[in-house]
Amino acid sequence: MSDTIETTEIVQRVEVLRPISVRDGMQLLSVADQQMVLTEYDARRKNFIEWLLGHFKQGVHYGFPPGCEAKYDEQGNLLIYSKGGYKPYPTSQWKPKPTIYNTGLRLAQDLLKLRAEYISDIEAVKEFGSPQGMIARRCKLYDANNGTTPVGEGLGIAILGEKGRDANTTIKMANIRALRDAILNTIPMLSELFSDEHNGDAGTGVKDAPQTDESADTQASAKDKAKLLTDIREHIRRSPNGQDAIQATDLIMCAINNELRKERIDTLKELHQVREAIIAGRYDMATGDRIPDEVVGEEVCDDELFDAPTNGQAH
Repeated sequence: MSDTIETTEIVQRVEVLRPISVRDGMQLLSVADQQMVLTEYDARRKNFIEWLLGHFKQGVHYGFPPGCEAKYDEQGNLLIYSKGGYKPYPTSQWKPKPTIYNTGLRLAQDLLKLRAEYISDIEAVKEFGSPQGMIARRCKLYDANNGTTPVGEGLGIAILGEKGRDANTTIKMANIRALRDAILNTIPMLSELFSDEHNGDAGTGVKDAPQTDESADTQASAKDKAKLLTDIREHIRRSPNGQDAIQATDLIMCAINNELRKERIDTLKELHQVREAIIAGRYDMATGDRIPDEVVGEEVCDDELFDAPTNGQAH
């Protein structure tokens, strides 16, 4: 009889040790039992994070892509590009987080034995007014062994022609973004460690060139071009390799020749294209040479540093 009572008490105690949501009655537990449950949950969570991140290598699975590193002023404030210039913000207000690369997404997928499936999401495109060239891909994650019900999902969108992408690379980029969204949705604690932004700044606060509502043929004024020169000079000054850089005017001309295939900037769209290429770190500051795409790819700040998943299988 005593053995039966003892076994029942052990089972009940194990049940109490499981994390309980408010919906399941957490608020009805005694303070002692609440403390036991929450302490156990914190320990489990900490152990899982340490195990997961123990497999991640900085620079391989996560990091700040070249050209997307956070910038700081002499006082240690984070510099964020906003409304035509860099503005300082204290790190107590916001701290940059590294981006989880495609290899990191695949590693998390493999460690947790998740199988990814990709489908096109036509309805998502319609919600945006069906703009020309937009591709929306939805990634659903399943238990790799025998799962038939999704354990998580995410949405990724890419635009044909964005940063020179063709149809194939556009779909790959949409898949990468969908997988990232799905992984971070399925493992929410990763969002505390890695940025979920993937549209230019990689979560560092270093924004791409401001976008404009002006039409593509709006002429760039002398004031616009002067502002570009000022921005590039500031970018060079704050770069770790700025002391070895060529003149800002020469760097801009190198970008114009490579990006536009001509000798001058005529429109605002062209101006933003040149500025983005330089800020994103696509040019060697010391020589003005364009860095090969396999070193700093067109999608560097979109984290396409490695091949995108193509068959939807866990790796």
